[in-house]
Amino acid sequence: MLLEPLIQTNYSCFSKSSFEIDKVYGLGLADESFFKQAVPMIKEINAQGKPYYGTLITLTNHTPWRDAKMYSDYPVGEYLDDTLMGRYIKSVNYMDKAIGTFIDDLDKEGLLDNTVIVIYGDHDARMGIREFENLYNYDASTDSIRSEDDSKYVEFNNYDYELSKKVPFIIWTKDMESGNNIDTPMGMIDVLPTLGNMLGVSSKYALGNDVMSIKKDEAIVVFKDGSFITDKIYYSVKNREAYTISSGIITDDYISKRCEYADKIIEISNNIIVYDLIAKMELSK
Repeated sequence: MLLEPLIQTNYSCFSKSSFEIDKVYGLGLADESFFKQAVPMIKEINAQGKPYYGTLITLTNHTPWRDAKMYSDYPVGEYLDDTLMGRYIKSVNYMDKAIGTFIDDLDKEGLLDNTVIVIYGDHDARMGIREFENLYNYDASTDSIRSEDDSKYVEFNNYDYELSKKVPFIIWTKDMESGNNIDTPMGMIDVLPTLGNMLGVSSKYALGNDVMSIKKDEAIVVFKDGSFITDKIYYSVKNREAYTISSGIITDDYISKRCEYADKIIEISNNIIVYDLIAKMELSK
């Protein structure tokens, strides 16, 4: 867990040695215990009366979720119970409840006032396409996967599989009257400008866009191999194919312009990482 002020450069870092490892789930300390022990640490930093942000990295909801049954009795059906997908669903249920309890505990300590909570995943569940076949096309009456000529068969191709690799990005405050579902395509590169514009924090080196202000048809998520997704298509560089996800005509010009943009963003990002360009630009001033 990292808790770091927005204005000052000093920070507090809490590692494994800072916690009592009383409940182990998967990779380490179970989320419920982790959050419970983190609350007094946050309370101590909050008492300093200065703006700060904290990052809490959870471990529970990480493959292969072998301990899921021990922590969640969420019903997934007999056919999913011992599958990777079934364990994943149970694990998400456990983490969801742990986050809810954490937020309640923060509220009891008066730590939700003037506070923004952001929840996000760093990558998808990384399950194979076969797990989705179990989810959508398993027939309990025959204990088998439905064939494509079955009237109840749900088509789930390789592009559906790629599009399923979404992660949550939730922004929440205690005084929100209602929530909105933003369906504009966005990736991790867009988190900084999105939160920054909401909180009055800017970065001249941000490569992404504020998802709250960019036009939906201008948004694009670029993947490391050059593939990308917009509100209209998923484009695979490897296959040189565009998979349509909305109605309308997609022109070659539409694809080529976004391929050029994807290549440019990847080049800039790689150069920043390989050559440490941001640090060099700051030193050159």
